[in-house]
Amino acid sequence: MFYADTLSSKKYPPAAPRGCFFIGKCQEPYRQLPGPRRACLLAWHTLSTEPVGVRKFMSNVLFPKIKGLAWDVVIDPTFSTEIQESLGGREVRIQNFQNPLWEFTLHYEYLLNDPRFRDESEQTPLETLVGFFLARGGQFDDFLLNLTDLTGRLEDSVYSGQPIGAGDGNTKSFQLVRNFGGFPEAVQNPMNQSATVYVNGVAKVQGTDFTIANGLVTFTSAPAVGAAITADFVMLYRVRFHTGTSRSGKEGIELTNFYYNCMSARKYR
Repeated sequence: MFYADTLSSKKYPPAAPRGCFFIGKCQEPYRQLPGPRRACLLAWHTLSTEPVGVRKFMSNVLFPKIKGLAWDVVIDPTFSTEIQESLGGREVRIQNFQNPLWEFTLHYEYLLNDPRFRDESEQTPLETLVGFFLARGGQFDDFLLNLTDLTGRLEDSVYSGQPIGAGDGNTKSFQLVRNFGGFPEAVQNPMNQSATVYVNGVAKVQGTDFTIANGLVTFTSAPAVGAAITADFVMLYRVRFHTGTSRSGKEGIELTNFYYNCMSARKYR
């Protein structure tokens, strides 16, 4: 599961059945499938300020495409709302998130650990996934997720002609956004921090006419009044692993050899 909510009040589900690969917590019921595995992560739009010396940069490594991923990829947009109710029944509500935090739940039918099926990096599917988790230090390091790699749909990450603003003669900076069913959602992680930006239909040159940082397009010269500004880009999600469980109660992973050359990992924390 990829999670967008870093402070979740939801309870952990019961212990996963034999052969369940779990990175974090999952919301849907577990299914008895041969060697099923679940992966859980968190996605967000902004990062909180961290103490100096703890982590000074964000990782731009992509979550790997791994054989064995089932079709049931669960995607949940989440918000955080403070609700206070008076004695008379009236409510005062405060919206904490301007943009949703996304939760992604992955279900792996199997993860082979057969040395005959190593990829071009000389890794088995199990070694690739577990090695990726270890390299991230569990929840410590974040990384990028291309939703198209999970669903196979280009429309889940490739966006064209997205309106991002209109010129007023003074404003130089415009945030990349995607129009999702009429909701303009901020995009902070376009692939390689790049996009094709148009002003009144004329493509501009990145690095000369504009720059991009955290999805924020900054022009060298402010677009003219009324100029329509659009962009083409590939949207990535910045995510981290959610918690799992180990027998020690610490953040970790418990692996079980449930079949020849097939491993299971009940939970990650």
